[in-house]
Amino acid sequence: MSHNAPLYPNIQAEVEFYNRYFSIQPEHCLNIGMEGIPREVPFDIYVITFNNPFLVEYQIKTLRRFFQPDFNLIIVDNNNWLHPESSKEIYNICLREGVLYLKAPDNYYQRPESFDPSMKLGTTMNWLFHNVIKGRRLKYFGVLDHDCFLFRDIDLRPYLNEKNMYGTVCRTSKSDAWNLHVTANFFRFDFVKDLPLDFRASHKHTLDTGGANYELLYRDRNINDYVLDHHGHRYANHDVNRKDSVQHYEIIDNCWFHMAASSHDQLAGDGAYKLIYAKGFLDSRLLLHR
Repeated sequence: MSHNAPLYPNIQAEVEFYNRYFSIQPEHCLNIGMEGIPREVPFDIYVITFNNPFLVEYQIKTLRRFFQPDFNLIIVDNNNWLHPESSKEIYNICLREGVLYLKAPDNYYQRPESFDPSMKLGTTMNWLFHNVIKGRRLKYFGVLDHDCFLFRDIDLRPYLNEKNMYGTVCRTSKSDAWNLHVTANFFRFDFVKDLPLDFRASHKHTLDTGGANYELLYRDRNINDYVLDHHGHRYANHDVNRKDSVQHYEIIDNCWFHMAASSHDQLAGDGAYKLIYAKGFLDSRLLLHR
């Protein structure tokens, strides 16, 4: 499946990038077993990761313990040309655990002159949706940030059968625009299969990743039908990493633990406190649910 036109490019310089990006097929990327993954299970879950093997290990542990029903787990390595040691470790974790590994193509928004982590994540999600998920055609699919972990049993099928999509409501203060953020994003495939989805941020509506889908998915729906219980909690009374960084974690729908601000450099030095905190919390949940 190839795309001859970009999905809502913001600048003309992106056109060539998008034409090339959407012509890249999974079999042309480094991957483990994409051709042979089962189609009889209800869910494919894609975890997009960047430079953090620890988070990959705990995604595997927690999803296997708490997510219902059966699913295929695909780890999507979004390192591009950066951090080859991390990519090798993630690849080896997937081999050891029998988990699918897929390397995302190089990304325009990773380049120093156009760096934008939100747009990069959205672009990778676009590639997954249009080049991988549409070909898979499972009944449901989900995309997770690598630092958003399940810590209680959940079966999303009844919710998705009723509401078609699941995630954290993201509002803007400048208008009525909203979207479901991609922290933990799940869909019923038939609901979106024919839509030209674009998971990038929307500068027009000042919405973060996924906001470019506002007109397609959210504008004509009632935001109150999708609001999940959502609370932020500080890790400590004092800052535990860079002063301009998020210092809290989120509990979403009483079953997801979102570390927030979990890039590798933010978990070093004082930021290691966040990693220890998250590991302790998740280990306790895993022990309680043996």
